[in-house]
Amino acid sequence: MMPSRIEADIRDRIASRPLRQLLDHWFVARQDRLMPARADIDPTAIAPAIGHVWLMEAVPSESSFRYRLAGEDINMVYGFSLAGKLLEEVHAPDSLEGIRERLDRVVQGPCILYSHGRTRYRNGPESQHDRLVLPLSKDGRTVTDLIGVTKYAFGRDVRPGDLLHHVVDEVTVFPLT
Repeated sequence: MMPSRIEADIRDRIASRPLRQLLDHWFVARQDRLMPARADIDPTAIAPAIGHVWLMEAVPSESSFRYRLAGEDINMVYGFSLAGKLLEEVHAPDSLEGIRERLDRVVQGPCILYSHGRTRYRNGPESQHDRLVLPLSKDGRTVTDLIGVTKYAFGRDVRPGDLLHHVVDEVTVFPLT
């Protein structure tokens, strides 16, 4: 089966293997729908990327998002498990507005969002990160959850919890139709 135009455009943009693995599985899982459901995501299909994957649910009553799970590489960067925590419990106040805007964009689009930027750590040089955010839906129309993958390129000097903050340099949005 030939990839759709949006699939080809996104693949052309993404070089990171974990991002491509999740993206490829998401397209398979969605079948002929606008987006797949959370139940359609098979962790064994994305096993090589699982340490970089995170899942969150939209919490409209709080105008927020709650992390349902996060892979070990994600938890290591933050220094604690993100599971069960609201966005505000994880991210610095000066970062929240930009993070919320990007996540809301995926929900309201719906769309696929790719971002690239720099990550600052306490004990180590600045490094790069790539992030992909994909919508999930229980009914195929309304976004209820987000699944994403963040690939950090950090050196040996980074220890658990050393993350200071992300600087997003580039955001590309791919509308779903």
